[in-house]
Amino acid sequence: MDADELRRAPAGKFRVIGYDQYDYSDYLIGDYGTRAEAIQTARDRAKVPNGIPTSFSDLYLIYDDQGICLGKITFDDLSQL
Repeated sequence: MDADELRRAPAGKFRVIGYDQYDYSDYLIGDYGTRAEAIQTARDRAKVPNGIPTSFSDLYLIYDDQGICLGKITFDDLSQL
């Protein structure tokens, strides 16, 4: 799966991709029927830091079926709320 394919959700869905800042790799988390479900999944994943310092924790990105990034969520974003 190339990078463009990875970032494009199936028609009518939203995709959450994780980005590992240590090895610079993307990984598929899943496809969701609504934007709200995708956001909640990304927020749930971001609640637990997996990097030291926490700014190196994984990033969670939400894409639509056109491959457009709709948002990014990180542990540090959540901790500032």
